[in-house]
Amino acid sequence: MRISLIIPSLRCGGAERVTSTMANYWAEQGKQIQVITFEDVNIPQFFSLRPEITYTPLSLTKRSDSLIGLIVRSIRRILAIRHAIKSHHSETVISFMTHTNILTIFSCLNIKAKLIISERCDPSSLRISKVFQFLRWGTYSYCDSLVVQTSEIYKFFSGNIQDIHVIPNPISLPRTFKKPSDRPQKQKKIVAMGRLTYQKGFDLLIKAFAQIHCKYQDWELIIWGEGEGRMGLEHLRNNLGLEGRVFICGQTSEPFDELSKADIFVLSSRFEGFPNVLCEAMACGIATISFDCPTGPRDIIRNELDGILVPPEDIDSLSEAMERLVSNEFERESIARRTPEILDRYGIENIMGMWEKII
Repeated sequence: MRISLIIPSLRCGGAERVTSTMANYWAEQGKQIQVITFEDVNIPQFFSLRPEITYTPLSLTKRSDSLIGLIVRSIRRILAIRHAIKSHHSETVISFMTHTNILTIFSCLNIKAKLIISERCDPSSLRISKVFQFLRWGTYSYCDSLVVQTSEIYKFFSGNIQDIHVIPNPISLPRTFKKPSDRPQKQKKIVAMGRLTYQKGFDLLIKAFAQIHCKYQDWELIIWGEGEGRMGLEHLRNNLGLEGRVFICGQTSEPFDELSKADIFVLSSRFEGFPNVLCEAMACGIATISFDCPTGPRDIIRNELDGILVPPEDIDSLSEAMERLVSNEFERESIARRTPEILDRYGIENIMGMWEKII
């Protein structure tokens, strides 16, 4: 079977991680896989692909602020995607994320391939232009199937699209992953990961940590990620007097290693689709706290059993939950013992079986 997967880039991010995981899984099974991105040829991939996968970077990242420039760029992308799909003789095409989905639908007109598009974020919270909002409703009905990550997102699209499937993200641990009992002793670290953007709410997390840092001076907050919000977060940290207590460390190529060093993981997002990093932290056996934001966390965490959910964007409640686990090692370890059960629900074999049923 020949499958093309299309995504803007393979830089650090949840959708990118899922795409590379799916591609590698299918390639290992002997399927002919192509991954198409808009990235430049000389940009290194953050997520590695198996050598037998055809990687097709289209070198179409140049932005334009003018309407004409946007139209020209979109047409070039549509034609390039179409050429890549036809050259690969793809039987199935899967695209990820709203803008890419729209372009891929145009690219696949009159091509005899099954087209599956996938939303990767809460569409009611995602900020896109009115033009792309109109195009989303006008084009999505032309796909063969739409894959969403939660029942809440399903409801958003159910009135306009007939064939919709809810498939969470697959979770797999690297073969080199060490079990909790084989790891060195934890170092009193609270860890968060994600792009440094407004969506991820790291400003809320820093403010919540500021409320407890004086009382627990041997604890640190580590934020892994990169993005346009770095300067603002560093400014906030310094204004709150948290230098030496809050560290913004950039991207890491070894997320599981860094998660394994943590005692507590916090997801502070204002909105999500299905936060892969939350699942990965739980799979590592770490006590977790999350805002009950739209969408994803309430599908992942069984509240008070393998994690703690707090009201969305409620800094005081987040601070209280962090103090609760920081101050109570017994409860922290009790939650951590249950978190790896996430693999029973979202293990890669189960989730990829759901994708293959659609194909």
